[in-house]
Amino acid sequence: MFPLNGIASNLPDKILFSWKSVRTAYSLVYAAFGFFMLFFFTKHIISIGITAKNLVGTVFLSISTISYFYFIWLAGKWRKIMIFWMYKERPFLKYPYQVNRIPVVVHVRLLGSILLILSLIEHALFLINSVYSAFKEASVCKYDLPDRAKYYFLKQFPSVFNEIPYSLFLGLILTYINFCLTFAWNFLDVFAILISIGLAKRFEQINKRLTLVKGKYLPPESYWQQVRHHYVKLCELVEFVEIYVSPLVLVCCASDLYFICYQLLNIFNILPYTTSQIYFWYSLIYLILRSLCLLLCTSEINDQSKRPLLILKTIPTYAWCVELDRFIHQTSKETICLTGMRFFFFTRKLVLSMIGTVVTYELVLMQFDLNKNEVDTHENEIVFRYDCNFTY
Repeated sequence: MFPLNGIASNLPDKILFSWKSVRTAYSLVYAAFGFFMLFFFTKHIISIGITAKNLVGTVFLSISTISYFYFIWLAGKWRKIMIFWMYKERPFLKYPYQVNRIPVVVHVRLLGSILLILSLIEHALFLINSVYSAFKEASVCKYDLPDRAKYYFLKQFPSVFNEIPYSLFLGLILTYINFCLTFAWNFLDVFAILISIGLAKRFEQINKRLTLVKGKYLPPESYWQQVRHHYVKLCELVEFVEIYVSPLVLVCCASDLYFICYQLLNIFNILPYTTSQIYFWYSLIYLILRSLCLLLCTSEINDQSKRPLLILKTIPTYAWCVELDRFIHQTSKETICLTGMRFFFFTRKLVLSMIGTVVTYELVLMQFDLNKNEVDTHENEIVFRYDCNFTY
């Protein structure tokens, strides 16, 4: 998905991107298939009528496809970003800064692995639920199924196979592409979270260094000059990274907001099977936790950048100096954080704002979808029985 060579190297000079590489070709193929599925799905829901619930497929495919194109674009910039990052963080890799007991790279890899494993479990539950629901319908409606694989793929991808002839190979390809698109959708949040951790941990090192002198002795002006210089380096790093990452975090927030509202809307649906109940609640809880993790990790950059001010205010007046005054002014006046393309800033206040937005939009969606559900339930009894109108 992130088509780079040498991505595991400790030296950013070895990170290479090429439009002619196999990895880039794979990413472009996945993006093309995503666009292909998006086109047919959108055409399908337009033909049957758009509702608040069936629009979710279009939103999912749009975000997943865009993410592939975004990471291909970002891969072309990544070497430049990493060279700049390495230059700015070099002072924090040696004395006088304390090295974290658990290195930053371990934090990043561990949290990234946990989130991706949870996303794999979520997708596995989705597949189990879709298979069980499809064949439960076949059992209730007493369908004659000479080809079970064909039946499942026709139920799973009706928008595609309504337009082009069925083949088992294409069904398997679509299942695999759907898995890749799901991975891309999850990877958006994971990537933003890991970038935020890497930045916040460097500000944390400055705070630990300042804590060592708090209330013990009064450092000379050269000390404050050096610390402020390093603080400015981190601020410049955040501003530089934010240029490339802000479109990502904007899409992440919009995606999480939409899918949380969608999942909460489904709370009022009757789930007839245990597999449906397990998948729904796991998916909802995972989505909420992933979104909170994104908001808290990104806002941690702002929290850590403001924390030096608490220590600087304890310095007595007789120890005041020009560099200390500059440091206090910078930490109190500047807002150091990631943004959603400057539409909003990732601070702790954003968490409460997001919760309020979810509640507001949920009430709107409930009102929009309620009558449709009553009509559908009254006429077709979707919750209690199937339409039983499937044909090969």
